[in-house]
Formats: sequence, C-alpha cells, structure tokens
Amino acid sequence: MSLPDEELTFDPESHIYRAGALRLPSVTKVMKEAGIIDTSFYNEAGAKRGTYVHLACELYDKGTLDEETLDPALVPYLDAWKLYKSDTGLVLDLIEKPLSSMLGFAGMLDRTGRMDGRKWVIDIKSGAVSWWAGVQMAAYKIMVEEMRGNEQSIYSRTVVQLKPNGKYSEQQFLGREDRKVFMGALAVANARINSGTFWGKS
Repeated sequence: MSLPDEELTFDPESHIYRAGALRLPSVTKVMKEAGIIDTSFYNEAGAKRGTYVHLACELYDKGTLDEETLDPALVPYLDAWKLYKSDTGLVLDLIEKPLSSMLGFAGMLDRTGRMDGRKWVIDIKSGAVSWWAGVQMAAYKIMVEEMRGNEQSIYSRTVVQLKPNGKYSEQQFLGREDRKVFMGALAVANARINSGTFWGKS
C-alpha cells in the first residue's frame, strides 16, 4: 500500500489516523484484530493512569510541566522516569510523535533517543509489560527507520516500566521474530480492510 503525499493527521478523541482521505489502522488495532493483544484484563482506572502518566512525562520532557500542580498519585511515576533518564544518560530526540509507514499503518511513538552510543526506540508503560510489547516496538522501529530514510539509522528497542514506588524496570527486545509477527498481523489486517470487515469493531 502506498500512502498519499498529504501530511499524517491524528484525532486523539476517535484515535483515528489519516493520510489525506486514507484511514490508517493503528499499531494497536492491527495487533488487536490479529488476536495478539488481549484486552479482557484491561480496566478503566489503569487506562486513565496510563494516559495521565504519559502526559506528565511528555510535559516534563518538553519543559512545560508545572510539577506543583501534578496529582500526587502521578509523582512516583514521574520520579521513576526522571531516575531512568539520569541512570542511563538518555538524550531525547522525538517525543510523543505520530508516525506512519509506507506499509499502511500508523501509531504514536513514545520516544526516540540516544544512550550508550546507540539509538533507541523507547516505550513508556505504567502497567505490566506483556509478551507482545516486543511486537509493538518492532512496528515503531519500522516507522522510525522509514522516517529517517537511512539504512544506517538502525534503532534498538526498549520498554521502560514506571512503578508506583518511584522505581523502574527496563526490558530490551532483541529478537528478529517480533517484526515477522507484526508483519503477519498486518497482512491479516490488510486482508480484512480490503474485504470491508476491518473497521466494524472498536
């Protein structure tokens, strides 16, 4: 699938990505529709917490967060992110940036940056890190490397889990199978898009 030249747009309320008039499936929706992500254990409280933690970290990284107004429940998560950046010497590049791929999908990238002399795609989570996180990160890696347009711009993948005690854990993903799994899911998604059955579900 080739994308139109129009700029990618993202509607945060409907969570819909478009390139011109073309509607693009998100990384998450591709994985859900392929049965990779199980949402049966999700709850509204956890989802809201994740949204607010991401926003707090985004505003902090952009230098626009008024920490005095931050909900006390979010402070330990932000502290964990600060600690991770301090421990690793992370130098950020992209922050919460919507991206698309010429393969016909889109998503919201959490971070890219440099540490230990390497370039990284970084995902921030405030809940458990599921097995499929590596597959999700493989999709983000595809989009970042396409955007850079340089075969030498190879990015590593890591997920940082922020914890309510102000600590963090990190899980790096090195396996090449993750990309294959996502590409299989995307093939299923594209088949359903072409059949007109993909957008019927939330």
